Amino acid sequence: MPGPVEIKAGLHWIGSEDPDLRTFDDLFPTEHGTTYNAYLLKGTEKTVLIDTVDEKRVDEYMDKVRSLVDPKKIDYIIVNHTEHDHSGSLAYLLEQAPQATVVCSATAKNFLGNLLHKPFNCQTVKDGDTIDLGGRTLRFIIAPFLHWPDTMFTRLEEENILFSCDAFAAHYCNPGKIFNDEN
Repeated sequence: MPGPVEIKAGLHWIGSEDPDLRTFDDLFPTEHGTTYNAYLLKGTEKTVLIDTVDEKRVDEYMDKVRSLVDPKKIDYIIVNHTEHDHSGSLAYLLEQAPQATVVCSATAKNFLGNLLHKPFNCQTVKDGDTIDLGGRTLRFIIAPFLHWPDTMFTRLEEENILFSCDAFAAHYCNPGKIFNDEN
């Protein structure tokens, strides 16, 4: 499995590949496995994780996180929605980064309460809300029922990058190749 992949300065893919997964959510066939997309973004003042990975991949995910930042220095954890491929490692991550604030939609906060079964720092966002990381601004776009009732997108304003949750998702894994232009 690849380590963190730098997308651009201060932005890394820290997801996980699961080429052997054959069924997702006990329902969807995944003939070509799947890839769990998660990201680490640093501003000049704040560090954020965007989504986590399936709980079975938590060790790999945390190795990638730790290779880039001490978990105690993570300021925010964005949960674009609460399905396990986005939030499955959240409980463990919060043990390692108890100071971090979870950022999510109001609906997601309710779902996460049922998943975590303990108090957690949380900031709910509405459509158009922003967070300043220092030189980088995240804007939230609430998109209920695009996939789940709690779905939202996260947009990195200055660089025009959209973290689109599952809007353009497909279950596919090409081991070792995260981007289409890799040989």
